[in-house]
Amino acid sequence: MKIRTLDGPRLHRGFLAGARSIQTRQEALNSMNVFPVPDGDTGTNLAATVQSVSEGTVISRSVSETIASMADAALLGARGNSGLIFAQFLYGFSQESGGKEEMDARAFGRAVSAAIPYAREALSKPVEGTILTVMQDWASEVESLTRRSNDFAHLFPGSLDVARRSLSETPFKLPILARAGVVDAGAQGFVDFLEGIVSFLESGDLRNFEDQAGIPAISHIHGDFQDGEPEYRFCTEALLSGDRLNIRAIRQEMQPFGDSLIVGGHGTKVRVHIHTDTPDRLLFTLRKHGALKQQKADDMKRQVDVCRRRLHKVALLTDSTCDLPADFLDENQIHVVPLRLSFGESVFIDRVTISSDQFYTLLEESGVKPKSSQPTIADFERTYRFLLEHYDSVVSLHISSKLSGTWNASRAAAEKTGGRITVIDTRTASAPLGLLVMRAAMALNDGKSHDEIVSQVNEGIPGARIFVSLRTLKYMVRGGRLSPVKGFLAEMLNLKPIITVNDEGGAISFGQGRSWEANVKRIQKVVSEMQGQDRIWNYCIVHAHSPGSAALVSSGLKDIVGRSPAYTMDISPVLGAHSGIGSVAVGILME
Repeated sequence: MKIRTLDGPRLHRGFLAGARSIQTRQEALNSMNVFPVPDGDTGTNLAATVQSVSEGTVISRSVSETIASMADAALLGARGNSGLIFAQFLYGFSQESGGKEEMDARAFGRAVSAAIPYAREALSKPVEGTILTVMQDWASEVESLTRRSNDFAHLFPGSLDVARRSLSETPFKLPILARAGVVDAGAQGFVDFLEGIVSFLESGDLRNFEDQAGIPAISHIHGDFQDGEPEYRFCTEALLSGDRLNIRAIRQEMQPFGDSLIVGGHGTKVRVHIHTDTPDRLLFTLRKHGALKQQKADDMKRQVDVCRRRLHKVALLTDSTCDLPADFLDENQIHVVPLRLSFGESVFIDRVTISSDQFYTLLEESGVKPKSSQPTIADFERTYRFLLEHYDSVVSLHISSKLSGTWNASRAAAEKTGGRITVIDTRTASAPLGLLVMRAAMALNDGKSHDEIVSQVNEGIPGARIFVSLRTLKYMVRGGRLSPVKGFLAEMLNLKPIITVNDEGGAISFGQGRSWEANVKRIQKVVSEMQGQDRIWNYCIVHAHSPGSAALVSSGLKDIVGRSPAYTMDISPVLGAHSGIGSVAVGILME
C-alpha cells in the first residue's frame, strides 16, 4: 500500500513502532556501550527517551502540531548523550515541519535533513562515528530518495540500508569502538528505531519486535575492555524552565565544568547534559538562568566499577537518608537512590547536586521552606534493572516507612522489575541506617549469602537506635512536623527536645531539657545504660553543619563506649531540613 502523506496519528504510530524496537533491544545496547564512557546505560537512556515521547505526545490531526508535542515530550524525558541528541533532532524536525496539516515525502525529506544542524549545534564538541553521523547519513539519503519517489512505504526501507552501512563504519571513525569490537551503541539504537518503523510498514503490527533482525546477541564486553575510564564522575542532566533562556550563554558558562556537553531546547525550556565532578556547583550556577525542573546525576564511576570490577554477586542498595561516608560507599560498591529537595521551583538531588554548605546557605537565606520528596518508582526500577544485569540479587535497605514513602516506592519497583530483590523497611533513618548498611557490607565481604545478609539485617533492626538533640524547633515548625503554637511555647520556655525513633519506626520525643548541653548529658547517660545492658556493636555521630558540636559529643561518648565513633559526618540535607542547623545525632547499633 502506498503512503503518500503523513498526518499526526500516522506519524505517532510510526514513532511507536520505532520506540518499541529500541525498548526490546535495550539490554543489547547496554552491553555494547563503550563511548563516551563504558557505563552500560545507552539502551536504558534511549528507551527512557522514546518512552517519554510515546506516553507524553498529544496527538493531533495536524502533523506539525503532533511533532511539536513529540519534540517537547522528548526534551522533558531525554536521558544520556544519545537521548538528548535524538530529542534535539526531533526539535529541529518540528521547527522545520512548516505548520502543515499533512506532510508529503518531499517535505519530510527536507525537514529531517534540516533537523541535523539542530542536533549538531547542541553539542559543544561533535564526534563522528556516533548517532549523529548515522542520523546525518540517513537524512541525506531520505532527501535524495524523495527526488525519485513520493511514497513513504518506499522511503523508509530504501534509506535503511544507508543507515546500516553508516552504522557499520562507526568503528573506523571512533578507534575506541574498533578496540572493543562493537559499533556505536547510540547509532545502533537509531538504526533499531528505523528498523521498527520499516517492520511496521511491512506488517502493520505494533505488537512484536522480538524476532526482527538487528543486533546480534552479545554479552557485556565491559569486564574485559579496559579503555574508556571516565574522566569525570557524574553524568549530569538538568531541565531549565524560564523566559527567554539564552542557550549560547548557558553553553559557554557550562563548558569549564566538564566534557560531553550538550545544551538543547529553546527559549522557555533547555536541557543540559554534561560529564562533571562537581554537579553541585554546576547546578548552583545553572539556577541563576531559570528554575531547575528536573535533574539527574548518574555515578559513572560506580557504573563502570560494577561492569568491570564487581565485588560480590549480591548488590547492596540504600537511599540518601543513609548516613555513611562516601569513601565507605565507594570501597564497598554500595548503591544509593537519592531523595529530592526543592526550594521553590528548583529541585535538587540529595547529597549529589546540592552540598551541605549550599543547602544550609539556602535554608538560612532563601526564605523558602524546603520540601523533600521520595524517589519515584521509575527511579528505583531503572536502578534495579541495571543491577540485575550484573548481580544475581539485590538487598535494599531503606528509611522507615513511617517517615517516608521511599520503602513503598522501592518495593513497588522491585515487584515490577522481577528478579531476586529483598526490600527491607529498617524502621529507622540516618545514622543507624548507615550502621545497618555498614554491617551488611561487612557480612558480604565475609562471604555471607543473600539470605544470611537479610537475616542479619532483620535481627539488627531492633538494636538500631538514634537520639537527635535539636538546638531549635523552628525547622520542625517550618516543615510541618510541629504546630506553630507548640513551637512558640517551647521556644518561650527555652526547651530543647531530643527526638528518637520508636520500635515501629515513627519519630517521637525522648524528652526535653533547658539547654542543648543538658540534652547531650542525657544522651550520654542513655548510651552508658545501653552499654551496661548489652554490648554496642558500633556507633556514629552525625550533625547538621555543626562539626564543633559533634566533636564535643564524640569526646564524651568515647570514654563511655571505650572507642571513637565509627565515623562523624554531616547529616543528609533531606533530614537536615527537619532537624535544623546545629542539631547533633548519635546512632547506635547493638550486638
